[in-house]
Amino acid sequence: MAKITCFITKATSSLDYLIPVIQRAKQTFQDATWEIVFWGEPAKILKGQKFYENFLSGVSVRDLPSMLKKQNSWWQNLLWRFPLYQRSQKVKSKKIGEISDKFLKSTKPDLILYDHREIKGYGSESLKLSIASSKIPTVLLPHAPHHTGTEAFVPFLRNDPVPQGFYYWTAFKHDRYDLAAAGSLKSQFRYVGYPGLDSPTESNASPAQLHEHNASKPSVVLILRKIFPPEITTQPENHDNFAFFYEEFKELLTRCYANLLSGLKEFELFLKPHPSTDIKLLNNIISSLGFKNIHIDNNSIYEQVEKHDIFLSFYSTTILVPIARKKPSFIINTRIQDEIRKWEPLKNLYDQSPAFITDIDQLANRLSVLKKGSHREEFITDCYNHLRKYYPDHASDTAINEMKEIITHA
Repeated sequence: MAKITCFITKATSSLDYLIPVIQRAKQTFQDATWEIVFWGEPAKILKGQKFYENFLSGVSVRDLPSMLKKQNSWWQNLLWRFPLYQRSQKVKSKKIGEISDKFLKSTKPDLILYDHREIKGYGSESLKLSIASSKIPTVLLPHAPHHTGTEAFVPFLRNDPVPQGFYYWTAFKHDRYDLAAAGSLKSQFRYVGYPGLDSPTESNASPAQLHEHNASKPSVVLILRKIFPPEITTQPENHDNFAFFYEEFKELLTRCYANLLSGLKEFELFLKPHPSTDIKLLNNIISSLGFKNIHIDNNSIYEQVEKHDIFLSFYSTTILVPIARKKPSFIINTRIQDEIRKWEPLKNLYDQSPAFITDIDQLANRLSVLKKGSHREEFITDCYNHLRKYYPDHASDTAINEMKEIITHA
């Protein structure tokens, strides 16, 4: 029996990677047991998303705050309710280090899966040190289908080599391990792919569900980026370039809505916010524009592809999931798209896709294609085939086979 422990440190991105793997493992890796450990507040990570909560009901789950509570004295637990005390405890990670050491020694997993980003808070440095000293084979998971460029190879901190006994999985076909820090071994890097982009199967979608539920009034999902509040009008220092300014986004949403009216007439629009989005701010924008039939849907993309019909995106790796599940999808060109044109493979992934729209006002005409049966199916197939040039199918099987090999040779 192989025991696999998965640490979730910041957001649901690691879960998005793992869920298709664990679902597939029910058929091909039945002697594996899985434990999900939240190295933070589960409620703040999951944000009430039922899809994740339903999935987690079928696996073993633990979390750091609960472990801390058990180890703390009654007066420390009382102080823990105060944010100032929490912040001081996060800095003083000695106790958290003791917990992580004790946890790994008591549970003795055969394999650890861990998000490869540098995560701050909740004593993540102590966790990393505990994992490294435990000598347990560890896989550093991708947090998205691709980075914004090859410079993203930073397993823990910039220029840090991949620690001995760790394996760094890459998701994108053109990722380059040779740009990683000196001291890392070629054998530590494994191209696995992105399981969430596997083609539809019984474990993630059935072909009967891949057609519009309501052709006369389709439901449309628009995948968003972060939106700055109105008082921010220039790019803040130390912030990435993947957020929209307030007025910029309002204009894009207005033009998108107008094209939907022209191309579809009747529809329901669901906005999928970025995890860092201020929902109150987004609601204020919707109210100020006065649009009808517009809603916020914060659920997992895996759930959304089952219940919605058409998908739009202002640049997001999330749009690749509905394309892989053979849903009608469009990638709308914006200022942010220029950020990933700095690396040719990423530029080609998006710009050369049949789903790509160079100008938002072309959307209405492109939507009309979906009303023509043969053209619609041809468009969906062309988008899918283009994606497969960059993401070969069956990544879940590849991931499972890699885990089996690592555990066997540990």
